[in-house]
Amino acid sequence: MGMQINTFEDILRALDADPQLKRRLREHVLTEELLTLPAAVESIRLQVNSQAQTMDRIDSRIGNIVGRQYEESAAHRAVSRVLALGIERAQLVLAPGESRPSFHHAMAAAVATGLITQAELEDLTAADIILRGANRRHTVIEASLGPDQEDLERAMRRAAVLARATGDQVTPAIAAPEPSAEIRNRAEHLGVAVLNIAA
Repeated sequence: MGMQINTFEDILRALDADPQLKRRLREHVLTEELLTLPAAVESIRLQVNSQAQTMDRIDSRIGNIVGRQYEESAAHRAVSRVLALGIERAQLVLAPGESRPSFHHAMAAAVATGLITQAELEDLTAADIILRGANRRHTVIEASLGPDQEDLERAMRRAAVLARATGDQVTPAIAAPEPSAEIRNRAEHLGVAVLNIAA
């Protein structure tokens, strides 16, 4: 025997008790457009997510290109800025798109003699800029438009590897257009030189 319906509340209770009845009422009252609205909204949400992911990839690629251009520019400008670090007549030995074969030969020899490991060599050659002075002093520079703690740590780690490989004095450094006061303070505390090089 069916439920007796006398009030509006009885209708609501009947709909809650019978999902089939609720679905039939919805189909009867709502237009086809409203019934398909949830699926359409979900489809749009998937498209928006896909577009956002595409934009993130484009932003990342543009960031990489701009960063690479800054590294190239900073490499050539750093040559004239490192005299203050005690590096006389500095020459680029490693920079984006260029490196000296003599540097790679010397580093390969350092691996062969056990001064550094192959993994350390690979990390060292991933440095943004390495300069060598005529007075056998070097600097390893991490160039960044927005330097952070990781840049400082990379410069220190790579400078230590180069010092072991060459036996020369090596100064870790960062190059940035406008390093924050916080990064400057951290760099000073860690013994990392800061080269203010405009973008």
